[in-house]
Amino acid sequence: MLLAHDSCQVDHSPLALLESLDLIGDDHPGEKISRERIDQFAQRRCAFDWLHLGQTNLTIGRLLDVVVAHPHLLPPRSGHMGNWQAIASGRAGAMDFNRCAATHGRGYPLVYAFNQTEDANLSRGDCVYLPGSLIEQGRRIELPLLTWDGQGFTLRDRSHALFTPFVRSRDQGPLEALTRIHARRMAGLTEFRFGLEPEVLMRDESTLRGVLATLIDAAAAQSNARIALQEVFGRQAGLDGIVTRQDMFRTDGVYSMNGTDYGSLEQTVDTAILPFLAVTEPERFDALIAALPRQIPVVAAPLIQMLCGLFSTHYPDSQIDRATMTQPFNPHFHWGARDMAGYPPLHNGYFARSSRVKNAAKICDTVLRNFSQIDPLLFILMPVTIFMLCPTSAHEGDHALVADLIKRVRKQSAQAVHREQAMEQVQALVEVWLDEVQGRISPYFMARFERHSGVLQKAAAPVSSEPVEPAGFRDMSLSQACMTVGALMAACNAATQVK
Repeated sequence: MLLAHDSCQVDHSPLALLESLDLIGDDHPGEKISRERIDQFAQRRCAFDWLHLGQTNLTIGRLLDVVVAHPHLLPPRSGHMGNWQAIASGRAGAMDFNRCAATHGRGYPLVYAFNQTEDANLSRGDCVYLPGSLIEQGRRIELPLLTWDGQGFTLRDRSHALFTPFVRSRDQGPLEALTRIHARRMAGLTEFRFGLEPEVLMRDESTLRGVLATLIDAAAAQSNARIALQEVFGRQAGLDGIVTRQDMFRTDGVYSMNGTDYGSLEQTVDTAILPFLAVTEPERFDALIAALPRQIPVVAAPLIQMLCGLFSTHYPDSQIDRATMTQPFNPHFHWGARDMAGYPPLHNGYFARSSRVKNAAKICDTVLRNFSQIDPLLFILMPVTIFMLCPTSAHEGDHALVADLIKRVRKQSAQAVHREQAMEQVQALVEVWLDEVQGRISPYFMARFERHSGVLQKAAAPVSSEPVEPAGFRDMSLSQACMTVGALMAACNAATQVK
């Protein structure tokens, strides 16, 4: 089980929080925030910056102690709408990392609801969380999937991945929103404090509408308006559930996408709110559906990530005192998974792409200039993949084996001159370790390092288990842990290469 440790007392302010983690300074650019940047935040001359803690020498134990001790901070773990029962039971393979990061005061699941159901071949849609099915004791039970056909809700086959908020289904009862079925099942998992992104953002609907209107208008005014508007709307979802990538245009003040006119800026915002409404108030959405446009623009996922930071989802249960909690910057600690945060340096995650960072800065700059009640954002990305090194209580033989690997990595990588050399040394260590533990390490532990593995397991899963922190885990730096995970991923997937 997860180890209990004495909490260290820290000041509540963003500056004190970063100082307690040694993340302020000019000596390690990219690993710390400079004093100059903090001054720019304070003067509102800088709207956005970010840190990837997987690239730092901060120890896992220190990070966890500081996060748990903070009276307001509860970092979101951005999971998806779908099946969380296997995660709660400790039988979800790699996805067990959600339980490590989103319990015991370390964070909470903030669920992205604008995903898509999996298709029949498990080749499209969300094949990790499988929202079109229920997972019961390792078995996948397909749900009936119905969407609007213009007259009523019609049963669909699984030839297409369908936009989850627009799908209706049954779980031994009447027809209801698929998101509501999953939300009800998640609510029964009391170990977690779940939040749904649409619900959290719609709590301040007036500000959400204002921000969307400002961003849409600013994007449409750009010389490259088509590209700029893609940062606001990346997809279009039909009421039939089919999702396509389309471009939005503004012509003579009228916004349109793929032949569907949405009208004025205000009317376009009204339409953009509909997917949020479909999750938060599905009965109200269904009452309106016959009069709605057949195609609805969907707010882009990267923009939703920024909104979750700007709207302080890392303080989910606290009244925000800006002077002590979001100034001179709003510290958005965020647990990112394999795609988002990766396992540097082998895979830095999509958030690290220069285009993503540039777009995030542009979004925050536009918002900051137009909304005095919103403060500059410091996005602090924490790689949840570090918890892939935590074996389970059901596989006691794994504990000492993983602890031995951690001991070797800590000793060898500490002697490296630079991170690239350290990565090479860790990969060599892992290859030797894998040969030594073959036949002794559990298939369940190794299966978590298969790419894109989800809640449905190929390896035999325990009925239930608890995550166990192996000896030395808390003393690893986040960088060392990420290198170890990356080396294991590379060894288990021939297509993975060092960048």
